[in-house]
Amino acid sequence: MGLELSRRTGAFVPVALTCSTEELLRRMPLPERRARLNLNDPAALQATLDKHGVLPIPAGS
Repeated sequence: MGLELSRRTGAFVPVALTCSTEELLRRMPLPERRARLNLNDPAALQATLDKHGVLPIPAGS
């Protein structure tokens, strides 16, 4: 992917999206998540959030 990005012109603009735990849990059973092979087990999500929390927004964002 690095080579592919080096050929592009323009600025790289990282974006950090945030979402409440309630919204994440609400979205778990949506069919499109299953189609994209995203996590779709609410218990697994809650266990991950309990153990690791959410990723912090990188400094300078």
